[in-house]
Amino acid sequence: MNLQKENHSEPTVRDKAKVQALLKKADGHYRKGHRRRAAWSYEKALKQDPDNVTALVNLGLIFFTMKGKGKRALGLLQRALAVDPDNATILFNLATVTAHFGERSEALALLEQAERLKPDYPDLHYNKAYLFTQVEDWEAAEKEVERELKNNPQNFNARVMKEALQHRKSLEASESEPPPGEGSQ
Repeated sequence: MNLQKENHSEPTVRDKAKVQALLKKADGHYRKGHRRRAAWSYEKALKQDPDNVTALVNLGLIFFTMKGKGKRALGLLQRALAVDPDNATILFNLATVTAHFGERSEALALLEQAERLKPDYPDLHYNKAYLFTQVEDWEAAEKEVERELKNNPQNFNARVMKEALQHRKSLEASESEPPPGEGSQ
């Protein structure tokens, strides 16, 4: 896959205005729940400006929600990252899509890159905790969920995960204790 465009000149002021109008139109369609119309507008914007990060990311996220379009979503987010490699939002979204395809270690590496850029990025530590639970690294998951709750105490998913991790820990502790009446007297 070629992530660099070749022989592409910078968009003119007129082209930039047209791209901005298409992005605004796409955003409006998306807010109204018209994903396909939004996707069409983002695709038109990308024909005018193939490196437009907003269109690449938003179209990628739309495709991620559509059946059979996951690989295309991944490609769009990878293109966006090639254009803007220091963008925590792109890294976070690319990690989400990458994790969906079962590439947990790559997803974790992307989240760690995003963390270096923006340590308090919303849901970043929750997503890291989730990935750690997938490989049963409970200690790392607990640490990350605590970090998420420190940044965002209202994060419902992080609070639920914390309770689940605590419950798992208490079950594990009770299983390691000898049954009543057994053991030293």
